[in-house]
Amino acid sequence: MVDRIATPAWMQAVGATLVLSFVAVVVLVWAVVAEAGAGFAVMTLAPGLLVLAVGVVMVAGSVSVTVRDEVTVRFRPVYRRTIGLTDIETVRTVEQSWSEFGGAGLRWLRGRTGLILGNRLALSIVTTAGHEYVVQCADPAGTADVVRDRLRERTIRSDA
Repeated sequence: MVDRIATPAWMQAVGATLVLSFVAVVVLVWAVVAEAGAGFAVMTLAPGLLVLAVGVVMVAGSVSVTVRDEVTVRFRPVYRRTIGLTDIETVRTVEQSWSEFGGAGLRWLRGRTGLILGNRLALSIVTTAGHEYVVQCADPAGTADVVRDRLRERTIRSDA
């Protein structure tokens, strides 16, 4: 079972703007490189690569939860964590605000990892080590039910 949601439209628009800005800077630098020299081009384009990378992540990004014999949470294309069923303490849904994690995107906050896209319901997985993963996916309640079912199946198999 895979529950995936793309980055919101506003995030894709900002990302596209960043990518287009980088392209515009490349065109401008190319136009003046003969006059200013290669050093100017490198100094101008190097920080622009960070802008390009952030823009691509914002445009192409998505958050997903995959439930099989383990649970994998992912913020494409930059983050992936697989959690074994034996490592899961609790699974629930929580109302999650982006401001609680300090913004949208992939966030870390004192023993918590957030894959946050806005103000919406999220899946919360707490591990036996006490780390919490908060993931905003398309159907957090349905995904939580699937994880609970897998945990029950595992318990029944281990008892047999």
